[in-house]
Amino acid sequence: MSGIKVFRYDDGKLNDAIAIVGFPTVGLVGSIVTSYIVRELKMPILRGMSSDELSPYCILIDGEPYPPVRIHGLCRKDDSRNCSDLMVVTSEIAPNITQCYTITDELLEMFMDYGVKKVICLEGIPRYCKDDVIYACGSTPGAREMIGSFGVEPLETGMIKGLTGVMLFEGKERGMDIVTLLCPADPKLPDPRAAAGVLDGLAKVIPELKGMDTSPLFQEAEELDRRIRAQSESDAPKALPEDQHIYG
Repeated sequence: MSGIKVFRYDDGKLNDAIAIVGFPTVGLVGSIVTSYIVRELKMPILRGMSSDELSPYCILIDGEPYPPVRIHGLCRKDDSRNCSDLMVVTSEIAPNITQCYTITDELLEMFMDYGVKKVICLEGIPRYCKDDVIYACGSTPGAREMIGSFGVEPLETGMIKGLTGVMLFEGKERGMDIVTLLCPADPKLPDPRAAAGVLDGLAKVIPELKGMDTSPLFQEAEELDRRIRAQSESDAPKALPEDQHIYG
């Protein structure tokens, strides 16, 4: 027993699909991007996952209750284009250490069932300066060849933690092409501006994302900045009246 309960909502098939995986890490980049794609493309839900080791949350979508991990699928209507169907794995709940292994195993088995040939994992990393760029690494030589298509820098040496890291070496073992995009983001707050940058990179590989309106993400980022500034101003010490100064 893996400890993972799988819910099946749709038995539809996908053709030579490419999957995008986004769990909440630094800046919540993966969750923001995947949930935005699902919403904008109106992708139906195929499966869901839960576990007694995951935080007990129910996600409501159009009034319908779903488990914290959802798998959405999109079949392309235009068969004349030489491109694959699309799958998106999204969650607002971060798995614990043990669940990184069991969820990875369940997802990779599911990808094989659906005939997924390529997987793109989204991982937020702390931003240290405004010039930090997106990096990428891959599980196989084929995956590493894909990196150039995203217009990002390859990462040759480093350490990838969590579910994304497990998926990379497990993908290598199974001969599955898995690319991880490492996106610099605010380590303290949700970072929709960084998420918009990831969408731009994904659009170079996935036709459906080209021309997708990312302005709502920038508006969300500006609103978040406004709230932070307002909070900072309200927390700033107030000047005392002249007759209440302690010193002088």
